[in-house]
Amino acid sequence: MASQFDAPYSVPPIAPRPLLLNGADDPRCPVLGLQDPASKAAEAYAEAGSADKFKIVMIP
Repeated sequence: MASQFDAPYSVPPIAPRPLLLNGADDPRCPVLGLQDPASKAAEAYAEAGSADKFKIVMIP
């Protein structure tokens, strides 16, 4: 059950509404783990006609 609430599944349905994720040092959300949910979210924003409203900013 927990796997269905992980970022790749829970982030895309938020499109096209604003979303902020943070915590570069958060052990539950490592930066390397953002690739899959970011890709899926980008697709969802594009499908919602809001590709321009999705962006990722990573600041060390």
